[in-house]
Parts: sequence; structure tokens; C-alpha cells
Amino acid sequence: MGARRGDGSAMTRAQWLWAGAAFALAASPPPARAGVAEDLGMSDAEAVYCESEVAQVENRLRIFRAQGLSPAEQRRRNAGAEENVADCRRRFHELRKADEDDEAVRAEVARRLPPNAGEVQRDRAEREVRLERARAKPRSALRDDERKLLTAEEERVHRERAEAERVRDPRFRRPAVSAMLCLHQRQLSRARTERAEVERLGIADKNRVYYLKGEIRRLEENVAGEREELSRVGGPLPCSEPRVASLERCAAMGSARARDDEMCSSEELQELVHVLH
Repeated sequence: MGARRGDGSAMTRAQWLWAGAAFALAASPPPARAGVAEDLGMSDAEAVYCESEVAQVENRLRIFRAQGLSPAEQRRRNAGAEENVADCRRRFHELRKADEDDEAVRAEVARRLPPNAGEVQRDRAEREVRLERARAKPRSALRDDERKLLTAEEERVHRERAEAERVRDPRFRRPAVSAMLCLHQRQLSRARTERAEVERLGIADKNRVYYLKGEIRRLEENVAGEREELSRVGGPLPCSEPRVASLERCAAMGSARARDDEMCSSEELQELVHVLH
């Protein structure tokens, strides 16, 4: 997490750069960008940020001049060092642009969310804004972090589409739907047994009787729908089939508990449990 400014907000990466450059300029003003920095048309802030790269070019020039090399030969031999300066200037402007983008993103997030929005809401909104801004740019203009963000989003969408297609595949669904049929048949049998017992004993619990009637109707509908779906893929698998039995157990636990259960933790079972819920 970044350091805090006087107003309590976090300093961005480029703000550290500006602060450092400003401090250096105030402590020791540069000699009007003399030498290489002046020749290359560098600003004071660029000269401070790329001080080591500029110094390398200047030191090499002094050596070449002492050797009596022509200006053309000096430039030829210094081409690599000058390219380092150009790379440094590009990094400088990328950081400055990134800081401007960060400020714009924060302003847009603040505009979209109420003041009392939580951390999760802010993180989600910030991601959405950054994605929108990155998508609006040509690929050639994207920074590395924007390119990575877009790639990660594309991969996430691809995974979700592939999962959705697989979940709709009847062959993939057959074990899962068979497990649900087994579970619902057992639950239906218990509900009917309890209703018969309540009616036999004449228990005057109208709420319980009403609940059991609704539960039996719901389970009957579930069983009928599952049998119909399975009839199109070869019929239900036996409840004793190991994968079906494991899935029935995981389904009975509910998806939240199943995720934390060691017996339901395999990737295959987790995918099938997702189908169930």
C-alpha cells in the first residue's frame, strides 16, 4: 500500500516520481539542462529522472573527445547509451500518463458510487472503469498493465463461456442430474412417509401438514423434470454408481458446505456440484 499524503489519500507511483524530482530540483537546480540533456530537448523533470542515463552519455562523450574522435564517430559509438536515455524518457512519460489515468479513474469511480460505498464495490467499479478505458484505446497505445488487464478479462470470459457450454452438455450433466434424481426420490419418500404418519396419528399441526403437501408437490415436480431430461441421454445412472453416490452426498450438503468438504473437493466433483446448484 502506498504512503499517505496530507489529505489521507494514497500517493500514486508517479506522484512519488514528481515528489522526488521536485525535491531534487529544489535542493540543487540543474544548470539549465546543460550538455546532453539540453541537446536532446529534455525538460528539467526528465533530466532529473534520467540523471544516470544522461551521465553515462556525457561520460562516454568526454572519453571519445579525449581520444580525438570525430563528432560523427562519437555519436555512432554512443548510440546505445543514447537509446538508454530515449527508453528512460519513454518510461518517464508512461508514468506521468499512468498517474493522469489513475486520477481520472478515481474521479470516475467517485462519480459512479455513493460516498458510503464499501471496499468491494470500489474495487469492482475501479476494475470496470479501467477495462472501459483500456478497451477504448488502440492496442498499440496500451500500457503493459492495461494489456495484462484486458488479457485477464478475455481469459475469464473464455473460461465462463467454456464452462457454460460444458454445463449445458447433456453427457456432462447426466451424472449430476442422476444424483439429483436419487436425492429427490429419497427426500420424496421420506416426505410421503412423514405425511402418512401425521395423518395416521391425527396430529393437529396444520402448519406441518401444509408444509409437507407443498414439499411433496415440489419434489414430485423435480423428479418428473429430472426423469424427462435423463430420458434424452440414455436414462438415469444407478444411485449406487460411485460418482453418482458421491455427487448425491455433496448435493445434499449444499454448494457452500460441499466446497469445504474434503470428499467433495476434487475438480470434477466441484464442476458437477456447480451443475446441481
